Amino acid sequence: MANILIVDDSNMLRDMLKATLLEGGYSQLSEASDGQEALNILKAGDHNFDGMLVDIEMPRMDGYALAAEIRKFNKYKDLPLMAVTSRYSKSDRMRGVEVGMSEYITKPYSPDYLMNVVKRS
Repeated sequence: MANILIVDDSNMLRDMLKATLLEGGYSQLSEASDGQEALNILKAGDHNFDGMLVDIEMPRMDGYALAAEIRKFNKYKDLPLMAVTSRYSKSDRMRGVEVGMSEYITKPYSPDYLMNVVKRS
């Protein structure tokens, strides 16, 4: 996975994810502050992303709605969508699977765990 879009409404969390990915050797990183911005970036078609790290709780469009919208596009049916969230219940995970999340990472997580998930996705 080379080109990753990080979607989170928290600047601090986006920066933490970027730092972890950069340390892991990923240098093509883009950012969106919510689901709507991420969807707009995908629709613009200026980037070919190899994966997305997506927060669940965001304003305008949450991660569940974003995943559901992305999966409507045939072009993105196999795009790895990795939820990175504090929502950890079984029902939250099941909802993630239902809308098309490939992976579900709960906070707090270790940088090593995050990198292992990204590498295998």
